[in-house]
Amino acid sequence: MRPEIHFTPERNWMNDPVGLICYQGYYHLFYQYFPYEKRWGTMHWGHAISKDLVSWQHLPVALYPSRLEDCNGCFSGSAVQDGGKMYLYYTGVHYDKVNRENIHESENGLFTSCQLGITSLDGFTFDSHEKKLLIPAITDPYLGSRVHTRDPKVWKDKDGWHMVLGSQYELPGRQGQSGGQLLFYESQDGKSWSYQNRCRMPGEIMVECPDLFQADGSWVFMASLMGRGTGEEPEHLSYAGVADFNAKTGELRADSAKFDLMDNGMDLYAAQTMKDEQGRNVMFAWVRMPKALEGEPWIGMYTLPRVVSVQNGQLRYAVHPYVKEKLQTACRPEECFHTAVRMEAELEEDGKILIGGYQIQRRGGILNTDRSQVFPKEEERWLRQTHTKLTDGRCRLEIYVDHGILEIFVNGGERVITQVVYGMQGTFSCEKVKGLRCWKR
Repeated sequence: MRPEIHFTPERNWMNDPVGLICYQGYYHLFYQYFPYEKRWGTMHWGHAISKDLVSWQHLPVALYPSRLEDCNGCFSGSAVQDGGKMYLYYTGVHYDKVNRENIHESENGLFTSCQLGITSLDGFTFDSHEKKLLIPAITDPYLGSRVHTRDPKVWKDKDGWHMVLGSQYELPGRQGQSGGQLLFYESQDGKSWSYQNRCRMPGEIMVECPDLFQADGSWVFMASLMGRGTGEEPEHLSYAGVADFNAKTGELRADSAKFDLMDNGMDLYAAQTMKDEQGRNVMFAWVRMPKALEGEPWIGMYTLPRVVSVQNGQLRYAVHPYVKEKLQTACRPEECFHTAVRMEAELEEDGKILIGGYQIQRRGGILNTDRSQVFPKEEERWLRQTHTKLTDGRCRLEIYVDHGILEIFVNGGERVITQVVYGMQGTFSCEKVKGLRCWKR
């Protein structure tokens, strides 16, 4: 049984959302996709469209390897519309040496990355033999990495076209050791690009999936940072924060040490945003799964669409109104085991909600969750328990329960906890809870 309101592929492996765009009356969702098995492999771009960000129509694969620069994968990127056309930007990968036992892997972990582009007149038809090489592989290790330079996020404003890439650079005087950085490029036509600036983050190993956008008069920076996790936390985690950015010069001032986790559940990665038809910043992110749900032919799902805003200098994440419009029928909380359900409640001190073995509890100004009973015991580096500090003395929760996943929005989206679950049993109970209400489709 697959989730009802969370996006999943029809079959096989899916990870990063890429190329999110509202174009000619449809929301287009592209995604990194391995169409042959339920595991990571040579990346293609899957494709789906929607009118409401909830109900999706699956379409044929949009991009597939077709030239030397992307023969081992069409990796993460973004989409822009201009002059009635859709422009797709992505990272192409070419392995130095292919694994003889598995052609979908590099034998020595080395490869060449470059940035490519393709255009479409309708957003549905893509000729993979018309791709253009836009930014060749970097050859100067002090400037950036030949291997780890990827994930172009592109946007256009009144001053022209802008691109930010995640990359590495060789630390001066420390041969063989790298730091993370962002590279900025500029263009007047979206086709010919020139280097503009950089933002080095020497404390990071690698910056993946960078995203920069304006919200409520502020610049917001999102990125997935490699090597951040410790203990049972995942190794790679997603962070975000308000930043100081000058698009004309490509100068970004952002202290990665001060970034906040985008999601306290730590299953979330590779977030990307787009503008909806009303100009709101809508975010999707990949929700990692250690294994497929029982009996399902797919693996990988996305968060619900979230509207990202800035309030009093702090980021807030709210479920897109379209999702709430779909869940308007009052129901009992126990129905969450059979269909997607939205719950609202306020936990008092020592309040508790038990959803089929998943526990949510407030204690001493901290909101605790525990999925130990509904998660594979053999899996390592997956967070079982979360501890979220409550900032205003209240614990107002908006909880979305869909088959195999929960998303908990705390105090109007100050914090979010997203976690995958397995084998939830059909029991629901609560203690010291005020104003519990539930809705389904």
